[in-house]
Amino acid sequence: MRNIIKSEFFRARKSGITMGISIYYAVTTFFWIIIYTVAKFDKDIGEVLAEQGFPTFTTFPMCTLYFLLLAFFVGGLLAGDYSTGAIKQIASRGVERKRIILGQYFVVSIWITGITFVAALLRALVATAFWGIGEGLTPLNLLLMNLGWFAVIWSYSAFAVLVAHFVRSSMLSLVIHICFFIGGNIVVMIVSILVNNDRIADFIYDFWPTHLLDHALDFGQTPAAQLGYIALLLVLGGVCLALCMWLFEKRDVA
Repeated sequence: MRNIIKSEFFRARKSGITMGISIYYAVTTFFWIIIYTVAKFDKDIGEVLAEQGFPTFTTFPMCTLYFLLLAFFVGGLLAGDYSTGAIKQIASRGVERKRIILGQYFVVSIWITGITFVAALLRALVATAFWGIGEGLTPLNLLLMNLGWFAVIWSYSAFAVLVAHFVRSSMLSLVIHICFFIGGNIVVMIVSILVNNDRIADFIYDFWPTHLLDHALDFGQTPAAQLGYIALLLVLGGVCLALCMWLFEKRDVA
């Protein structure tokens, strides 16, 4: 298992995809810091940002682009192995296939967590230095914020790994993720209208996977509710990972 993790980590570190995404987040973080610096001297913008402070840490991943970049990262690293034929070499290492999946999942999750955490933390620290810690932020909120981050990244990474191994194409993998976000929201809206029942509509909306990601980071709700969404995300991530291990064990990659 350790050798698999070392090998996959080295592959990720040498990948142009990893470098490209790292540069992208470095550049966007730099521009956000510039925006915050300018806003510091703009009264109108400053009043809006003053309500956020450190909680900007949570807003960083709450957009579709973030998850599409995550999907591109995972798809490029893993699904690309099928087109290059590298998957044959990976599967012939004499290691249980489920351990290969676990190793790949661990490595891509660590990389995404590291890249995201550094970029988001820099942005949040600058916002905090300018406008303070933010309104209503408690130690419990801070704990749940970090748990939510972990749940969002590691559960969606499991889903991305499953999709990458299922479709075996980095481009098709990205298309599926786009449909999952954009098409999924449309489906939720249509179903919510058709059922003509507010309770059922709200339930469908709240528990659609893309909305669960938002709920896991929303510390404006009760701690119990946020913890429930976090736990549900982790369970869904575990299900995706288990399905991926089963799929890879049954698949003929020779």
